[in-house]
Amino acid sequence: MSHNALEKLHFPTCKRGGGAYLSWAIWSWTGLRTTTPGVLRVPRPEGPGCGTRCGVVLPRRSAGEMATGTDQVVGLGLVAVSLIIFTYYTAWVILLPFIDSQHVIHKYFLPRAYAVAIPLAAGLLLLLFVGLFITYVMLKNQKVTKKAQ
Repeated sequence: MSHNALEKLHFPTCKRGGGAYLSWAIWSWTGLRTTTPGVLRVPRPEGPGCGTRCGVVLPRRSAGEMATGTDQVVGLGLVAVSLIIFTYYTAWVILLPFIDSQHVIHKYFLPRAYAVAIPLAAGLLLLLFVGLFITYVMLKNQKVTKKAQ
């Protein structure tokens, strides 16, 4: 969401607890209606204690900000791979100990020691790459700052 789109957000000032109304507005998409081009407005609550500024204005994304077909395919692929890994790992760690060790299904899974070692190594690699990325960005920003001075 762009900075300009964030400026279009107006939060409710209802005396009956505006924050709860905002979360209701986000989850109750059926109550949204279009009033202005590019903006969705939630109907105002009824009853005492609600002033004229009780509505929530949510920005609508323009065609340029919507996910392209390629983005959607990549997202679907990532979700599918995550679901497969989660299912495999869950079966490996939770279900497999209850199945007889001579059963044929055990040949499709690694030894249980890897159930801890693989996620641990993956987590350490993730932390390493995040740390390297942060270091790179900070060093790059330092060089830009020195050039500007």
